[in-house]
Amino acid sequence: MGVGRREAAIKRTGMYSQRPMIAQPSPETAETPCLFINTGVSPMALMITDECINCDVCEPECPNGAISMGEEIYIIDPALCTECVGHYETSQCVEVCPVDCIPLNPDVEETKDELMEKYRQLTGEEA
Repeated sequence: MGVGRREAAIKRTGMYSQRPMIAQPSPETAETPCLFINTGVSPMALMITDECINCDVCEPECPNGAISMGEEIYIIDPALCTECVGHYETSQCVEVCPVDCIPLNPDVEETKDELMEKYRQLTGEEA
């Protein structure tokens, strides 16, 4: 069956990851990639798993432009993701995903206050 997504992720990152994919922040928003650890940007609680089918539904729903096409599947830029806090009551990408491949990362959490502060920084809105 050739090289699968998991094998490609291992080759690309040197890490074995059963489900979460590594998000690569855009050059404009961060200097280093986010491996769901502290890299100078706030950690995020949403991730896109390798079950992503590249249906293109989530990307236009993100009010912050945090979702983009990665090497094989869509990825979420942690510097831009607010889980839709400040825009909507629920995360729009999660709502529209037909295969439920955008879960919360159980190892990383952001409070609603932290997400709201990120929203304010991104939009320039004052508290």
